[in-house]
Formats: sequence, C-alpha cells, structure tokens
Amino acid sequence: MKNSFLTSFIVFLFSMNTQAQYSTDWIRPADNIAKTGSMIARDSSDNLFVTGFIQSQNIYTRKYDKFGTLIWEKSTSSGIASNYEKPVWMNIDNNNNALIVGYRYTLTSGRDFPNAIIVLKYNSVGSLLWKKVIPVSVVLTKFGSGLFLRSQVDQSGNLYIGTSTASTSGLGLYKLNSSGITVFTKTAPANLPMGFSGMRLMGNRLITSGMASNTGQVALVSWDTAGNVIWSKSVQGISGGNDVEIDAAGNSYLLTSFANQVTATSGQDFLMYKFNAAGTQQWKKKYDFGGNDYPTRFTLVNNKLSVIGYRSVNAGYFDWVTLQTNAAGNKLWSSIYNATTSNDELPASIAAKANGEVFVTGKGGPAITGVTGSSFLRMITVKYSNTGVTKWIDSVNTSGFGLACTLAKDSSLFALSHTNMTAYHFLDQTGTATCGIPANVFSSNVGTVTASVTWSAVSGASLYHLRYKMASAANWTIVSTANTSLFLSGLSAGSTYQFAVEAVCSSGPSGYSTTQSFNTLGAGYCTTGGQSQAKEYLSFVWIGGIMNSTGNNNGYADYTNLSTPLNQGQVVTGYLSGLVRYPEVENYSIWIDYNKNNSFADPGEHVLNLNTDFTGWIGISFTVPTGIPGGATRMRVTMSYGGTPSPCGVYANGETEDYTVVISSSFSTTGKGQTTELFSQSGSVKPVLYPNPAADVLYIKGLNEMQSVYQAEIFDLAGKKVKSARIAGNGLNIQTLKTGNYFIRITQNNALVYSGNFLKK
Repeated sequence: MKNSFLTSFIVFLFSMNTQAQYSTDWIRPADNIAKTGSMIARDSSDNLFVTGFIQSQNIYTRKYDKFGTLIWEKSTSSGIASNYEKPVWMNIDNNNNALIVGYRYTLTSGRDFPNAIIVLKYNSVGSLLWKKVIPVSVVLTKFGSGLFLRSQVDQSGNLYIGTSTASTSGLGLYKLNSSGITVFTKTAPANLPMGFSGMRLMGNRLITSGMASNTGQVALVSWDTAGNVIWSKSVQGISGGNDVEIDAAGNSYLLTSFANQVTATSGQDFLMYKFNAAGTQQWKKKYDFGGNDYPTRFTLVNNKLSVIGYRSVNAGYFDWVTLQTNAAGNKLWSSIYNATTSNDELPASIAAKANGEVFVTGKGGPAITGVTGSSFLRMITVKYSNTGVTKWIDSVNTSGFGLACTLAKDSSLFALSHTNMTAYHFLDQTGTATCGIPANVFSSNVGTVTASVTWSAVSGASLYHLRYKMASAANWTIVSTANTSLFLSGLSAGSTYQFAVEAVCSSGPSGYSTTQSFNTLGAGYCTTGGQSQAKEYLSFVWIGGIMNSTGNNNGYADYTNLSTPLNQGQVVTGYLSGLVRYPEVENYSIWIDYNKNNSFADPGEHVLNLNTDFTGWIGISFTVPTGIPGGATRMRVTMSYGGTPSPCGVYANGETEDYTVVISSSFSTTGKGQTTELFSQSGSVKPVLYPNPAADVLYIKGLNEMQSVYQAEIFDLAGKKVKSARIAGNGLNIQTLKTGNYFIRITQNNALVYSGNFLKK
C-alpha cells in the first residue's frame, strides 16, 4: 500500500453512534462551495468517482482513493458562448474508466434548455479519452428543466443511454462503443416526448420506461443490445413510471403509482409490476402507507426488491418510506422515517446488500435549530436490517442533502451530498473483533512545514485514523490510512501541532491514543486578536471552498484546518459578516502571505480593506497576483472597530480568524476566462423582493412561472439556514422569522436563480 501524502488541509467530521454500529471514515468536500454534486460510482478497487457542476459553467469530475485522498479532478466546458454543461449519471467500465453522461444547455429564467447530450470518458489516471456531443431537440413542459436520462455500460465497454426528446417522439436509446463511436440511435413507440423515466441493463437485455400517450399510462420497452425492440406495452401508472429493474432471466419490474389502488379511499398508492422475458404481465402489486404515497427508486438484489419513496399525510409534509418485497412482490417489511413532524423527509438513493440489509440517503430531521430559533433539514443516512429494523442513523452531517449512495466491496457505504460535491465514507461495523489503541505513537523528521507520524500495527485493524491540528486550532484534520505511518505536509512553520491515532476493527474504532505534540521549525506567524468582543465579532467567512459560520471566539480563532485553492490571476469573490449590537462602521481586512515568509507586511498582501455599517452578508472581491509561489499559505481575516488594524498585535474591539489557502502554480480560471461568483443571478428576468422590509409574507416579483419546483432558503446573519420551503405562487411566509436582516437564495432543481437580502420587520 502506497503512502498517503497530504498536500492540503482537508476538513473532516468524525461521527459514531453510541452503539458503535457505524462510524464515519472520511468526508471530502470539493474545493468550491458553488460546486453541486450529481452522481457517484466506484471502481473495482473501491476508488470513488464524484461528478458535479457549477451552474452556468462546467462539469467537474473527481477521483478519490478508498481512504479519501484526492487523486485527480478534471473539468470540461462547452466552448460555446452561453452554453454550459451538467452531468446526470455515471458508470465505471471493466477497465476502471469513468463514463459521465449529461447535457449541454442554455439558461433562461432559471431553467435549463438542453440542446445536446454530453458523454465524457476518463481513464483511471484522469486523461480524457474522448468527449461525445449528440445534438438533441428538447421541448420543455411548463415546469420542466433539464434532460432526464440514464446510462448503463456492458462487459465490453459499450455505453447505452436512455432518454426521450422531441426529435425522437418516444423513448430513445443510444449505443456508443468503447471508442465513443455511435453504434445506433433507436426510437421505440412511446408516443410522447420528454417521457423517459428509467433504464436497466442485464446481460443482453435492456428495459426502459416513460410516459405513454394515454393519460395514466406508463410505457415500457424491452430491447436487446443490438437495438431491437423485443416487446413494448403500456400499463396503468403515472409519472412515466419511476424506475425499472431486470433480472438474469430477463424478467422486468416496473415501479410506479396510481390513485386508490388498495381501497377506494387509500389515495395515491405504490404500484409494482412484473413481466416475463416475453413481456407477459406476471403480477401487479399495490401498497398503501396511510396517505398519498409516491415511490421514487428501487433496486433488485438477490431476489429482493428494495424500494424508497415518500408519503404525504400531514399538511402536505412528506415522510420517507422504505419497502422491501420478495421476487413475487410480497411485502417483507416497510419502515417510515419521520423525525420532523412539520417538515419533509425525502429519500434520494438506495443501496442493498445480498443479505437484505438496506441503506438509504436523503434529507430530513431531526431538524437543526438556528440562532434565530428557526429550523432546517440536514443530510440523513439510514441503515435497515433485513427485517426492517433501523440499525443506525447518521444525522450529524449538515452539509446539504443526501443525493446518491453506493456500496463498497467490504459493504461500507459511499454517499454524496449535492452541496459542495461532498463525498462521505461510512464504515458499517457489523463484526465482533475489537481493537487495542495503537502504541508507540511518535513524530519524526519534523521540518518547517512537514512531519512524519508513526505507530505500531494493531492486530485485527483494517485501517487507522490519524488526527492532528495546531494547538490553537478549534478542529482536527482526520486522515484515513491502512499504513502505520503518515507524512504530513502543508504545515505552518514555528507552530505547535497535536496528534493522536486510533485503530478501526470490524466492531468499530478503538478510541484515540494519548494526544502528543511536535513543534515545526522556523519562525511562526505573529499573534493577534481583539481585546473585547462585547460589541462585535466575526460570524461568517465564505471565500472559495471555505464556508465557516462561527460564534464569539474571544478575539481570535485558528481555522487553518479549513482551506481553499486560489488560482493565480483569479478574481476571488466571497462574503463576510459580523455580529454587532447595533449598526456601526466596522473594518473588514484580509491578508494573505503570498510569499510564504510568515509575515503579512509585504506589498500586496493586504488584499482587502473596507469599512461598512452594513450588518448582512458583505460581498467582497480581490485578485490573486501572478508570479507568486504555489502551495499552502496563511490567510488572516479581521473585523474590528475603530479603523484598520495591524495584522499583528492586539486591538481594542473585534475578532481575527486564520485560514489556509493553496495557491496554484500557474494561471487558471474556471472555463474560458470566467470567474466564479458564489451567488450569480441567471436569466433575463431580474426578480425583486417586496415589500422590503416585510412583516408576514415576502413576495418575489419577476418569477412568473414560479411553482412548487422552486425552493427558497433563508440564512441569518451568522450564515445559518433558518428556513427552507417550496414557494407557493410568488409569496413566501416569513411569520416565524425574528426581526432582523436575512439572506435569501432561490433555486430550481438545485440551480440558483436568485439571491438577495431582505429585512424582516
């Protein structure tokens, strides 16, 4: 096993439930908070691939090894003005190449208008082998946005793409060979464009589904891998069918729903169908969960169908539903997750083991209470036993909502949040072997910015966690490894670091060894801080991949474990905010030690200096110079009263926070000369908030087609999300908010369409 080299600081949140049935091995956000996750997949060595996008920009693809070390990141852009790219699905072939399928689009009034299918193929070292652009003509419905598609790869590396567009007027199937050459483009008689919903491949059979021409009908098409239609039909169901599956015998399964199937008053119910290889219906099963029930996805593993969906029984709020049946459609068990009675629980992805255990990730509660008293949802990941018993719930991760999950070979779980393309690795600890705490833990070869940590092997340990931080830092950096030593780089000179190690066995972590310390060589950075925070302190710092919301840190806080990359020549945008008792002029300053000499006194290193009495999120920008050394260095952020402070020494009122930035060694921007703004407003419509200040209802003028597909998120001055809601009409109820300033962002299908500030009276 090769050694792990840490080239930058990576934030890691470690969690473990009290029964030690699971633990979080690692968490890896992307380097820019504007990056949104789309899909994950793993290769035969349990390397994890993550793909996502920045709205109105590019597709990004990352590869991590199974210990969370970033191997590479690649991005692609359309190269066409006002045309952008977004991924939807991803597959890994037998040669561990990654195939990303998405679409090219233009953006109007916050809606994606696709004009081409995009296919990317990367090899295991991140080289782009080929890029395929397939022009399509898409007619969006009133509420539509984007292009729904799926992809599958066969044993020979051929790629199959299922979708439906106006140009095909039915369910479309594309086949590309391993070199990206189009083998065929086929259309089946589904008779309604934009109707695609699901696709699966098994051997030489494919099954696709979508909306049929008749109201309340689902179209299914069975194909062979040569593109021939074996059979097609339509059956009762809505939404084009939600998902399909196929088994080794060629039997196909359809997941959909329809009203009042179980009883005359049962509301919307889950439906599942089974068809044999010739297309003859074998059975139709109905399931009711006490409300209007809507299935979303299912998976067939070892003759068991595991299903997720949601129900609505209380004032329009959703609870997530997990169901498992045998291959005959007979219900084995079901479970309802509802940890917030007045908010939504929505599952997004499901993975199942051969023994019938099920993992689900999505969003829900228990809700997080913000500083204003309002609550919002979080990422939730749940494991169920093969009898439906909840084995563990991970609810400590607040970075967005669960979006996708997949099992590793050892039955550990990878998961993805849409926020910041954040990847997670959960260890499912089902064994009985216990670990001793590692012994003989020591540091060696300590330099100015590097050090090594070594420990003795522990019998039965599958991996180890090393945690380390500057003695003054608030949080640990935690690294996962199978080795008994790690080389640390990117440290700060003249600083004291603390470290400890734990072993992880099949029953869980051993607990950490006694904390030890080492001192890096050279002169460290000068100390600083505010003497009084009674009136003001920093509450929010958002620069690149750093998004940190904090409270009063008694004048100084060390967050150098948080980092973001900065490109030479880049225009960096961001937001700062401070808490003050009443509006008064405060100074906000940022210094970056570009030449890495442990001083902020050099010309050009005071990158921001502004004075304002604004108490909301303050937009900032600065330009990174060219010709500076690459690598990690210190960024110092200060809020103070009474003029511009020095970066060193104490000042009367305010607070300082230190962070890490990683400078690229050459000029680079996102796309073709673009700069990335954290909140950019897209489209020709310019929404207006009114009245502002508002008391009970905040209206948004200018979003004329606003429906339930629009989502509003409201943040307080500390950067905490205090409200998340679907927008009804063009108004948003804000009665529960306390008086004060707030920031609002409005999205559609996770794409930002508006951001701004308002005052609640």
